[in-house]
Amino acid sequence: MSDIKKVHTANACPPAGPYTQAIVAGPNVFVSGQIPADTKGNLIEGSIADKTKMCCENIKGILTEAGVAMDRIVKVNVFLDDMANFAEMNGMYEQYFSHKPARSCVAVKQLPKGVPVEIECIAYTDLITHYLSRFSINVLKLSTQSFLCAMRLLHVDTDGSFNLTEFSFEIPPYAILSHTWGEDHEEVNYRDIVEKKGATKPGYAKLQFCARQAVRNHIRYIWVDTACIDKSSSAELSEAINSMYRWYQCAAVCYVYLSDVTHKVMQADARIIQSSRWFRRGWTLQELIAPKSVQFFTAEEIYIGDRASLQHDIVEVTGIPEAVLQGRLDAIKHCTTHQVLSWAKRRQTKREEDAVYCLMGLFDVNMPLLYGEGRTRALRRLFIEIEQNNRHATVIETYKTLVQTPDYIIQVRINPSI
Repeated sequence: MSDIKKVHTANACPPAGPYTQAIVAGPNVFVSGQIPADTKGNLIEGSIADKTKMCCENIKGILTEAGVAMDRIVKVNVFLDDMANFAEMNGMYEQYFSHKPARSCVAVKQLPKGVPVEIECIAYTDLITHYLSRFSINVLKLSTQSFLCAMRLLHVDTDGSFNLTEFSFEIPPYAILSHTWGEDHEEVNYRDIVEKKGATKPGYAKLQFCARQAVRNHIRYIWVDTACIDKSSSAELSEAINSMYRWYQCAAVCYVYLSDVTHKVMQADARIIQSSRWFRRGWTLQELIAPKSVQFFTAEEIYIGDRASLQHDIVEVTGIPEAVLQGRLDAIKHCTTHQVLSWAKRRQTKREEDAVYCLMGLFDVNMPLLYGEGRTRALRRLFIEIEQNNRHATVIETYKTLVQTPDYIIQVRINPSI
């Protein structure tokens, strides 16, 4: 027990009860939940930024007393009274930490002093096992993106227009689009939606298709990556990509728009679907596997079939086992690392790191995006995460093999049309 240190300080909000303000265990620190209260325990008034700053100052005071740096925190819950302004909270938080906080917005009836919601603030740490007396406590490496983050959906109005709505919890049924990108200037982006423009862009037709199909299925909300993610924010992009698999998994239905497959060609050769570039794109791998229901459409928006009816063609072109395509519970977890990676072989991404990042959801791991690190380093980080998740026993040996054959996973090509 000599390596365990309890922390108490008058330079931070006192705990509501006979609790320690933090525990220092080896190189890591577990900090008690924080609310926007001063050193006397009084809640402060002010903006979300003011309250976030108060919480961060409390954390800083506790860690100063503990004699450790801010980045040694494993986890601390921070409770605020309003989560509407994420940008303001994030901006202040990032002045103290080098990343956005993970957010788990929870509706509760009562918390101390009537504070109604919480966020998760998680820093990175390696997988470490601490032995406390006769008990072993596993400290799992946690990602700042590992919890549910706010999700933007496009509401389909009766006049066919779109309005962005942000949900943190109790997300309504929504349809999700899977497609291949055109040139960046052709796609309708987040700013286009906010400013009510973009209707003349070629990509607007895909939004309209998704909306029309959703309405036919009595669904009023849709999610389209180009329009619902503010890619001007690298922090938001990282958070969204780490949530992507779950968003596809939770969708009521996924519509696959095959822009290079026409109805006329399909009538002449039904197997032409296998030649679509959709099956060669890196990100569409998880978009094929994660959703409960996947429906395929031609460029003219004509229904081709669903994942079940097209299973033979899909298995043939992807090599993915039927059990995984059928959505059997935990089927993918029974696949080896090598198997999962083989499904990504010959798939393409715009950026070389995306060849690795697009696999995170398939392995049920989260990690920050570091564009510029290169594929090999990203791959090494991925395998560390997989090993710590303890899902695949042979990941390190697989990694050693893959870095020696760098074209094995995905052939990375700088091609803006995919």
